[in-house]
Amino acid sequence: MMKSRQSVKPKIFAFTIIVITLILAITLLTAIGTGIKQAPDIELTDLNGNVISLKSMQGHPVFVTFWASSCGICMQEFPELIALHQELSPRGLKMIGIAMPYDIPRAVLQVKQHYLVPYPLALDSMAQATQAFGGVKNTPTSFLIGPDGKIELHTIGAVDISYLKQKIITLLAKNKLNTGVE
Repeated sequence: MMKSRQSVKPKIFAFTIIVITLILAITLLTAIGTGIKQAPDIELTDLNGNVISLKSMQGHPVFVTFWASSCGICMQEFPELIALHQELSPRGLKMIGIAMPYDIPRAVLQVKQHYLVPYPLALDSMAQATQAFGGVKNTPTSFLIGPDGKIELHTIGAVDISYLKQKIITLLAKNKLNTGVE
């Protein structure tokens, strides 16, 4: 017995809808499941030999940026990040620049001296920080951590300084309300 063409078309249409729905669902689940939600509890040593603990910075917004001396975008961002630090660190912002594991310590030191970077720069020669932050591979990659340790913003590539500044100001204002600190 031969099926009519009319009964086959709805089945093909239904099958196509099911396949498209599954593809969309898998794509959505993959996108939702990526990235870390809380800042890892790591310690780094900056170029001056000081130990930096993310846990000790809890209670403040913390901006962490992974960069490399060979990254042109990273070098372009330094002046803006330095200005952001100078403006908002008196209000409670903490910042850390983490050089990628492949970066040469001498080059990292030259960048610090060239730009007169006022916030700590750390080496990640054992890749502990890059792994703790979800396997950072691209530079720049940045994280804004809220005072509660929650990741508020994760950016791969150039950061939108205006947007970042607004997010930080909001976190600082919220933090002031929650702690009662002026």
